[in-house]
Amino acid sequence: MPKGSLIVIEGFDGLNEIYRREIPSGAVTSAKLEELLRCLVAKHALSDDEIVSAFQKGRTKGSRKELLQVTYDRTKPLAMCGDSIHFTARYISAPKTARPSPE
Repeated sequence: MPKGSLIVIEGFDGLNEIYRREIPSGAVTSAKLEELLRCLVAKHALSDDEIVSAFQKGRTKGSRKELLQVTYDRTKPLAMCGDSIHFTARYISAPKTARPSPE
């Protein structure tokens, strides 16, 4: 992303926003951003047993990897994780700060 852009991390319970934070785009790698979305979903949406199931190997009986799967919207820079309670991360341009006028 261009220098000065931000990552907006938002959490929703259905359509209701439950969390929002903006961080500089260089503050995390894309791998860490996916990990962050998974952690937020695990904290807010899953039981302890569901978290354990989500971390089991794919062919293990009881595995539920889909619970913490991160997906991407191909039409815009947006990553999503979760179902009813879900978290998204998207890139935006940082607002320009006003420069003082020369006197």
